[in-house]
Amino acid sequence: MIIYAKDDIVALTGALTKNEWLSIKAAANLLLREHPEGIIVDCEGLENVTEDGARTFLNALRDTQSADARIVVANVPRAVQETIQEVPGVRSRVPFAASLEEARASLKSSASQVVDGQQCVMVPVLEGLDTSRAIEIASDLSRGSDAPLLLLYCIEVGRALPIGAPLPEQEAAAAALLDEAAAQAARAGLAASTHVARVRELGDGLLHEIVKHNASLVIISVGAERFADPVFAGLVDILLTRSPGNVLIARGQPEEGALGEASAAAKLGDDRRQRQSPR
Repeated sequence: MIIYAKDDIVALTGALTKNEWLSIKAAANLLLREHPEGIIVDCEGLENVTEDGARTFLNALRDTQSADARIVVANVPRAVQETIQEVPGVRSRVPFAASLEEARASLKSSASQVVDGQQCVMVPVLEGLDTSRAIEIASDLSRGSDAPLLLLYCIEVGRALPIGAPLPEQEAAAAALLDEAAAQAARAGLAASTHVARVRELGDGLLHEIVKHNASLVIISVGAERFADPVFAGLVDILLTRSPGNVLIARGQPEEGALGEASAAAKLGDDRRQRQSPR
């Protein structure tokens, strides 16, 4: 078994016949210092893997997640992937990517600009919400406040997939929406950080991010016609009853959209309810 580490990649070559995580861990920790969003395990040179060897990935997932980072396994030969997916406790948790490019793009989407421990004002960026209006409100409220603005997008990952599984379309949509929202914030004179969270359920996931990022205020604005939407109503109910911080719900104009054409790539309604299937 040969282990080679460079940049954001740990490459494995040969036969993975036992749990090698202790051998890989030191190299992985060094890479995470330079790439805190996560690392890639390149398995292109992996010839075969046993059940004990597959547990390497389970330990890797546990340690990287405890460091609030991600790990994506890429270029896995079909036979090796099939063996990994047959191991109980491993098969449903290992996130696979078809290529290094796909893995790197997925990790980049999770990179956070947030300063840990600093209180913030949070604006969720979601289809159907009038994010422009929420940013305007944040700008009005920012006078005399040092709390930075955090623009948050939540990618819902179906339970049939590992939470860290690359989702290129959703990740691209998140990037487009957040870039547009950040540009709007800049025009309003606000320095905004952006963050993409991967969640199982939108409401619970959003609550987790509110606590994690110490949000003192969450601002949501929506057109009047959306107040009767059961999806939106459920989200508001969760925030108002369970959020530890303040929540401001504003009514925008009915004709106002969330973020223009880019928002068409990510839907809060029917598309969100579709069950995702593993690759």
